Amino acid sequence: MRFKHLILCLVGALFFLSSCDNELDVNADYKDVPVVFGLLNIDDTEHFIRVSRVFLGEGDALAFAQNPDSLYYKPEDIEVKVEEIISGNVARSWNLEYRTDIPKEDGIFANPFQVLYSFEVPQNNKLKNNADYRLTLRNLKNGNVLTGETRLSQKVNLLTPSSFFTTIDIFPQQITFVKWRTSPNGRIHEAILKFIYREHPLGQPDQEVRKVVEINLGRVVSQDDQGNEEMIREIENRVFYQTLAAFIPPSTSENPVLRYADSLQFIVNVGDDDLYTYLNVNQPSNTVAQERPQFNNVDGGLGLFASRSIFKRTYYIGDITVDSLRFSSVTEPLNFQDR
Repeated sequence: MRFKHLILCLVGALFFLSSCDNELDVNADYKDVPVVFGLLNIDDTEHFIRVSRVFLGEGDALAFAQNPDSLYYKPEDIEVKVEEIISGNVARSWNLEYRTDIPKEDGIFANPFQVLYSFEVPQNNKLKNNADYRLTLRNLKNGNVLTGETRLSQKVNLLTPSSFFTTIDIFPQQITFVKWRTSPNGRIHEAILKFIYREHPLGQPDQEVRKVVEINLGRVVSQDDQGNEEMIREIENRVFYQTLAAFIPPSTSENPVLRYADSLQFIVNVGDDDLYTYLNVNQPSNTVAQERPQFNNVDGGLGLFASRSIFKRTYYIGDITVDSLRFSSVTEPLNFQDR
């Protein structure tokens, strides 16, 4: 891995130079620089790599950003490949498919489409946790090559709540703990609770929909990425109920809604050491100095090729929690019902 400093030089004295004969060219000579972003997930059967390029030209940079030709290569001009390497040998390889069918949200850069490259693996032969994965992007017009390599993050071992139980209760006066043991190639961990419930308008059970309130318990970083480190996050249960009340609209006489508690899902997202460094470098600055290094773990271009994993375990909501949702002064306006 390495860091590159990109320095933006602001020329503050242009007014005083306007009467001079010398011309100032702020654009450097054009250089093709590919940019990639990809996170492999050990559980996925379909994997995506975002491929774009650095653009430079005369005129308004925002206008260039809205032009797909400035951002993306023509599919016939590049070749994108991922190789699976086990014990130094290439076990499998995939030539990635050009994709524009996944929409992009509005923003500075061109939309509604974006250019992605994808490959698929069989459900019964997914990516391996004992393999290295090498990304290669080859420019067929000028011969330039970008390469990156990563090893997959593995899923954590959830210790609390125990897997021996299928039902869980959230006692209002207690604390809910999420405890896990780290696995190899995981560095940054994020614990999340998902409260899953169903609702429908009064008298219209055929209109029932399933909804989710997501509660982020925050990130925690392990000492290293070797695994077998115990980690924990927690939430006061009163805060749990307050959060539900804040995100679920109350049932009113004008809009009566019946709700039913379904389940609680415990999630631990894991990112490898490169993803941890990337997130750490790109977090908002709280100082006056805004210049920062740009993290990059590929050769021959810019970007991030890393890995992540997601652990999920779901428990049914217990009767005590159903009663608390129904009769607590905090959540009673939500109109949760008995089973």
